[in-house]
Amino acid sequence: GGQLTETVRRRPYAVILFDEIEKAHSDVFNVFLQILDDGRVTDSQGRTVSFTNTVIIMTSNVGSQYILNTDDETLSKDATYETIKERVMEAAR
Repeated sequence: GGQLTETVRRRPYAVILFDEIEKAHSDVFNVFLQILDDGRVTDSQGRTVSFTNTVIIMTSNVGSQYILNTDDETLSKDATYETIKERVMEAAR
């Protein structure tokens, strides 16, 4: 199996961090979709590996330019936060 499936197969109670997920290869996203949809994935050797007890954390810098470039003195902090949140969520889609 692959590194991810082998690690989770051996230690199903794991926390896995994927930093800057937007830089991952497109094939990785197909595996993520299977994990997120089914809670399991089949490795290259045909073994089904369960991810139901695994915590997956993904970070991204998508939309970070909106946070860095927001310097509007006329907006309240709440309005600024909501504006940034909307723009980041748009970029993430």
